Amino acid sequence: METVETVEAFAKYAVTTHIKDMGVKEYEDGLLLSEVPVGKGFLDMKRILEICEKSNPKIQYNLEMTTREPLKVPCLTDRYWATFGEVWGEQLARALSMVRKHQQDDLMSIAGKSGDSLYELEERNEVESVRHAQTLGLNGQGS
Repeated sequence: METVETVEAFAKYAVTTHIKDMGVKEYEDGLLLSEVPVGKGFLDMKRILEICEKSNPKIQYNLEMTTREPLKVPCLTDRYWATFGEVWGEQLARALSMVRKHQQDDLMSIAGKSGDSLYELEERNEVESVRHAQTLGLNGQGS
């Protein structure tokens, strides 16, 4: 299920939700998934917000931006699938197709960063996310 389809399916239940954007990239065992500043990832944030607000005009948003190493999703390994039971190859093919379509070669890394440089990176990501959220109509006053 695509992200927008998931939002459409569950928006009618939403009273509050966090807003974050994601970046993806392939690696040898599957894909890397990373939070990126809002507006820098592959999620259609404008459409997602429209769906949420149509379902609940009073929905509350919370901005989420975690600066960390990309999450490794080893979906091309047997061990990864051991607990899934019956999963169709079509689902994996769609996921990998999405990754290839939206792949970002510049996923951020915090490796080797500490102290002030890590703080500065986190602050830069937060500020960039807030600025983009404002262009989407989120003003921090209950939206």
